[in-house]
Amino acid sequence: MNFTPKKSRWEKQHQHIQRVAYELYQNRILLGRKGNEHADWVTAQRIVQSPWKTLLFASNRPLIKLEKQLAEPFSNYLKRWSVFDIVDRLSPALEAIGVLLIPLVLYLASQAYENQREAQENERLQQETVQNYFGQLSEILLNVNGDLSSEENQRIWGVLTASTTTLLQDPNLDEHRKGQILAFLGHMGLLEGSAPTDLNSNKQPIISLNGAQLEGVNLAFAQLRGAYLKGVSFKEANLRYADLSWSDLHRADFRQADLSEANLRSAKPFQSNFDNANLSKAQLFGVLFSGSELRFARFDNADLRLAFLTGADLRNSTFIEANLSQASVTHADLRNTNFHRATLNEAVLEEAKLYRADFRQARLNNV
Repeated sequence: MNFTPKKSRWEKQHQHIQRVAYELYQNRILLGRKGNEHADWVTAQRIVQSPWKTLLFASNRPLIKLEKQLAEPFSNYLKRWSVFDIVDRLSPALEAIGVLLIPLVLYLASQAYENQREAQENERLQQETVQNYFGQLSEILLNVNGDLSSEENQRIWGVLTASTTTLLQDPNLDEHRKGQILAFLGHMGLLEGSAPTDLNSNKQPIISLNGAQLEGVNLAFAQLRGAYLKGVSFKEANLRYADLSWSDLHRADFRQADLSEANLRSAKPFQSNFDNANLSKAQLFGVLFSGSELRFARFDNADLRLAFLTGADLRNSTFIEANLSQASVTHADLRNTNFHRATLNEAVLEEAKLYRADFRQARLNNV
């Protein structure tokens, strides 16, 4: 009768550690990771001493090949951790949750990788689209016969306008790229119409953006002097430091747009909407705001000398320390408007609605 002595608890645990250490070694070889026998043994001891880690390790081996296929392409997200490594970094109180979250971690990491790839591809396609547009436009401008603005080239005008407006309406093109296109057209003078002071001219822009929807477009520092932008929507656009002087902005939409420190000198935004817009420190000398909606707009420290605000709705707007010398504000609605420390010397306020308007410390000489 053969008698096999029972193994002590220590011997069983030692053999268990050996098996786990060997499997850790095989995992390292399979995944091409650096390591050594001592590190495998220390890790194996931690696994055997924790029931949750032992349970996790029992299911770890079948997932190694899956991890190799899924985890390696997005190593930036998992830092090439094995399934056990993820849970090994959790506190003991969270180990049970960690076991359940392993498939979710792998899924979310794969989704993050796919999203990053899609975003990079989208960026590449957008930039390629803009570059192709610039290339085609440059080719047309270089090869056109005579003056591009002449009547014989009207067909080219139509093609340029159609291709440009179609591109600017493309929802797949972000606001930054649309801003690049507009800035380029403005710099080339392709958006210029009749000068506001030239009443006998009927000059039309080579590329017309009449009524274009450009919400949120980034046009900071853009050169759009004399541009014909009638009816264009710049809602929530960034126009900081932009040059819109002498531009035709009739019925344009600037709601919630940032025009701080922009130059609108002698521009014509009459009957336009500037509700909640920021025009602080803007150059608004001689600007034509007649009939415009300017509710809750900010004009703090702006230069509005000789500006026309006839019939404008300026309720709840602020003109703190703004200069409105010789401005025409007749028939305007100034209820709850703040003119604290503003300069209104020789301004015309006939028949303006002044209920609860704040003129504290304002300069009102010859008003």
